[in-house]
Amino acid sequence: MSDTPRHLNISKILGGRPSPDGSKVVLEVEDGDGAKLHLSVPPAQLVNCLPLFAKLASDCQAVGGGKPNPVYDVTRWELGTDRSRQEVFLSLNLPPGGRLTFHLPAPAPQGIYETLGQMLRVQAQISSSTH
Repeated sequence: MSDTPRHLNISKILGGRPSPDGSKVVLEVEDGDGAKLHLSVPPAQLVNCLPLFAKLASDCQAVGGGKPNPVYDVTRWELGTDRSRQEVFLSLNLPPGGRLTFHLPAPAPQGIYETLGQMLRVQAQISSSTH
């Protein structure tokens, strides 16, 4: 095995699927020369990707090389509480069917509640003044 890291110049992520036995996620990518490659990753490692990719996208944007973070449609949301620890969780379903769950430590739930209330009051005032 070589000590020299291998660099892939990925220009597009074309898609992905689980391996036949479910032990890996197979991502299909295209390199700068147009060749299609397959990257296999254990599913347990995917949890590292979301926060890492979000940070890296922000880092690139900060130095002028990236676009603003996109806005995602949410098809369903759910709030839940871990009763034993009195913690709040927010789950969001995103197309094409993924689910992300976020822990909302105190005092975040109260802050979100208050901010949402203020936003809804402003929206109601704007809506009533245009009718």
